[in-house]
Amino acid sequence: MRIDVTYSSGLVESYRTEGESGVTANALAGAPDRGRGETSAAVLLRLRLDRLEQDGLRVDIYWYGTAVDDLTRMTATGDFGVDEVPELCLELGRVWRILGPDDMAGVRSVDVDGRRRLARIAGELVCLDLLDDRERYWVGSSGGEALVERVARIHGAIREANPSWDDERVAAEYGFPLGAYRAVVASRHASGGGGEDLPSRLSRYLEDNPEASVGEASDALGANADELREIWPVPVRDRRGGTEGAARDGREATFLDVSGMVDGAGAN
Repeated sequence: MRIDVTYSSGLVESYRTEGESGVTANALAGAPDRGRGETSAAVLLRLRLDRLEQDGLRVDIYWYGTAVDDLTRMTATGDFGVDEVPELCLELGRVWRILGPDDMAGVRSVDVDGRRRLARIAGELVCLDLLDDRERYWVGSSGGEALVERVARIHGAIREANPSWDDERVAAEYGFPLGAYRAVVASRHASGGGGEDLPSRLSRYLEDNPEASVGEASDALGANADELREIWPVPVRDRRGGTEGAARDGREATFLDVSGMVDGAGAN
């Protein structure tokens, strides 16, 4: 296993459990806890990404010994005229703490055997394993597209299949915190991606979230709140059931009706 850690500073550290490092299955042989020597037939490596918050970057290493003693189990096979053969013994392992929890704050990404497993998005270290799994389940192969496009495509497919889910629930389905999803959406539209213009996106958002405030729409769409007010001068309902905009200066409030809007056309 090769683990490449890239830090925000640009520093890259590579860790290996075999090959160039000289650590092999035989190097892990023996069980000093039992005071015996033996040959290792296999090694079990467990990358504990499930314990990032508690332990940081950690690998548990176990090996299967060939020594036979009173703890060894026998298995009947009937092969080669032998009634029973010894089983390999899973020996006491070792915990390899590569980085502690506090050290993870400076990590930008972690690759394992050439595959990106962790990436920092909007300040949060996100495990990409669930994203890959949900992508295969919902939309098939990615075809090598950019991460922001993958996230948008996966999010859209899950949302379409589950129209009652909000963005937080949809993002959780493929392992993204809501803040990381919103950051991806914002960067995608800032770079000219995403297809729809801002008025169309706002219209679609308000169709799904008619009670949303300007601030909530701004967070969800990754757009500036003042820009949203300029595009849609008609007040948007706030959390308290009142209005923002016209209602504040005493004018009568008229709520935005998005049902008849097509292709981002404005409201009169």
